[in-house]
Amino acid sequence: DVSMTTDQDRASVLILSVDHTSEDSEAYQLEIECRCVKLETGSPRGVVHGLQTLNQLIYDIRTSDGNGAFPIKLPCLKIIDRPRFRWRGFMLDVSRHIFPIEFLYKLIELLSFYKINIFHLHLSDDQGWRLEIERYPKLTQVGAWRSESRLGHRLDSPAQFDGETYGGFYTKAQISSLVEFAGRRHITIVPEIDMPGHAQAMIAAYPRLGISTEDVQVWTDWGVSEHLLNVREETFEFIGHVLDEVIELFPGPYIHLGGDEVSNELWLRDPNTQARLMSLGLNHVEEIYPYFINRVTNYVEERGRRVIGWDEILSGVQSRDTIVMSWRGFERGIAAANAGQEVVMTPNEWTYLDTYQVEEQASEPLAIGGLVTLEKAYSFEPLLPILKLPENVLGGQAQAWTEYMILDENVEYMVFPRLIALAEALWTPLAQRDFLGFSKRLAPHLRRLTELGVSYRTP
Repeated sequence: DVSMTTDQDRASVLILSVDHTSEDSEAYQLEIECRCVKLETGSPRGVVHGLQTLNQLIYDIRTSDGNGAFPIKLPCLKIIDRPRFRWRGFMLDVSRHIFPIEFLYKLIELLSFYKINIFHLHLSDDQGWRLEIERYPKLTQVGAWRSESRLGHRLDSPAQFDGETYGGFYTKAQISSLVEFAGRRHITIVPEIDMPGHAQAMIAAYPRLGISTEDVQVWTDWGVSEHLLNVREETFEFIGHVLDEVIELFPGPYIHLGGDEVSNELWLRDPNTQARLMSLGLNHVEEIYPYFINRVTNYVEERGRRVIGWDEILSGVQSRDTIVMSWRGFERGIAAANAGQEVVMTPNEWTYLDTYQVEEQASEPLAIGGLVTLEKAYSFEPLLPILKLPENVLGGQAQAWTEYMILDENVEYMVFPRLIALAEALWTPLAQRDFLGFSKRLAPHLRRLTELGVSYRTP
């Protein structure tokens, strides 16, 4: 037990009690009495949640006295609280556009305030590689830079480009400090290295990893490139060396391998892949993807980490420890959970924050399309009645894909306040949610975002 006391004539005593024998590490009890604030919990993680709730109470009621001071009078109350889900995530795509490391620190502070405990970094894709790998310097010397970027929407015709070199990457030292910063707030950073598709930047840096004989450059367009990693032994050796450095840098239990939107077309047309297929004892090109995913999964698991992948990995994943992110609706997630696989629900129609926020889109920033209003985000429900094994649903996650988010303020505008709505949806049972009440309670949070310089969209 720790007691922190200040001037008794002016302030209260905060009594902090941590019961390390508790099995519910995120639960807490906050009690405000006349001159005493008590916080009881089972772990340091619960301490952070309780203090953030206290912090939110302060922001909810504070008003200026007109002289620049903010006297606080908290109501006497008792809160017994715990999260509904243990996975409450947010993903930021830093491949399509990269953002200053200072912005990532700012995001982590905001995630902590809203009790988001997973920060998923999409570090590689066709349009850029964003993480320093010492063994393979060309990943950042070449793979982190594209010659230009698409202007307008990817469906616009004719295509137009800005003609300006774009790129950048995070050093290992920067990421190490960021991971430590997040860890102190009990936020796990999940790194994603996408493969075997979405790998054109990787192939541009090291052409021997690819299939095409043409000169491959970091992709300048949006969408999905056809370029794939090959399945030669040297490629798996390369991937292993990269993952070794990723695993060393990110101490959390999870490594995300992507695995989404892979077409067999290049593998099917490539004679070297066909020869490799035969040497591996595989009969059809459709068997290459499961072979690839399972081989890399085994490598990661041998090093004590769990693999995560987008729901395409269900076509071949063998390990029961693999976590599936169900992004193409709920159906694949439900099937995986009912089959005994752990799942994070990430359906694009509820959790993709690169979508429009209102029906009147003409005055809104360019977005991928679709519509996720604040109310729809708040209605997100990971547990559907058809689930036979709901305990296999770890929780849910919001996604910010950044083809059309160039600057920090663009991300903030698209993410807030929808992420706040999703955070409450992942903490609170559906029966206890009330959008009208949420909308009223949102007002002081918007004031706080303004004070912090967050360029949110006003509901």
